[in-house]
Amino acid sequence: MSTTIKKLAEELEEIKKSLNFMSEEISKVVKQQVNLMGLMEEVRELRNTIKIRDEIERLEQRIDDLEQYSRADDLIITGLATKHHSYARILASDQLGEDVPTEEQQTLEQQVVQFMNKQESRDIVHIVSLDKRETNRNSVIMEKECFIRTMDALLPEIRITEVVTDAHTQISALLNPEHGKYKEWGLQYSLDIWHAAKSLGKKLRRAGTVREQSELLPWIRHIVNHFWYCAKQASSVEDFKMKWHAVIHHVRNQHTWATGACEHEPVDDDAQEKPWIKQGSAAHQALVAVVLDERWLKDVKTFITFRTTSDLKNFQNHILMYAGKRYSYTPAVYHTRTLLAAIDYNCHNGRLPARNKDGHKM
Repeated sequence: MSTTIKKLAEELEEIKKSLNFMSEEISKVVKQQVNLMGLMEEVRELRNTIKIRDEIERLEQRIDDLEQYSRADDLIITGLATKHHSYARILASDQLGEDVPTEEQQTLEQQVVQFMNKQESRDIVHIVSLDKRETNRNSVIMEKECFIRTMDALLPEIRITEVVTDAHTQISALLNPEHGKYKEWGLQYSLDIWHAAKSLGKKLRRAGTVREQSELLPWIRHIVNHFWYCAKQASSVEDFKMKWHAVIHHVRNQHTWATGACEHEPVDDDAQEKPWIKQGSAAHQALVAVVLDERWLKDVKTFITFRTTSDLKNFQNHILMYAGKRYSYTPAVYHTRTLLAAIDYNCHNGRLPARNKDGHKM
């Protein structure tokens, strides 16, 4: 009897050990299942993230595609007697099976449009398109590349005497009379006077916001106006500097000095609204630093021609009538629309302004 009980106890002990072992294995399986579910959840999250990233990339590409037709960088070349070039062959080449030169096979993705403008008539005479991929999507050098292609296309055919652009260091380097790529052509390089005045205003405003230099702020508009006057009236660089340096004396109520005098009428002190700036004050020293800045004065020769690129801004607005920014076009369609805008602009460029029955401009 005792032997049977002992065997039963041993069997129960074995069963108990087996159950404990199975319980541990089940616990391991449960843990593995939990880990697996966590991994599956991470996979789902990664898939969603990838979908979102792909959607963002698709939207960014869509934005790029829409913006490529609205980017324009401009310049004016004056004194031109141009020959018109044929653009129809570019559009018709696919249908006719002709081989088009590489320089004419230019798509308009991430486009930069450079316009060459005839100074006498303000007519648009040349348009260059550039694919941003041709510059490794580097927008910084796109303007330079467009400028080079434009100049290389026009210089052999027409006589160019002056180039006017917004401030651009790379283009300035190309037109450097001593070391530039186009030094042998003897081109006069001018900067847009409006951008020069705007840059001057920013410098003065920045100086006026410094502590103890706020006296400069009421004078900013008048100093900028004086710059416009000097650029328009000066006949040479030295003449400009003589007129320009007068502002240093004028703001402290000194209108005659050893080397010159102000060119305005006598000043009525009772009518003076702005407080005079004391000589040697922080505000006056800041003004002197801006007026006599050598780096800025070295560009004087580009100001005194008193040029502006505003006509091209008008043309860029005119393009929107044919190729609105809210719409997307294929490269060929957009290029055609741009050419139509140029034709329309040139046809109406010489029209006189509308007048009412009294002869006044409407």
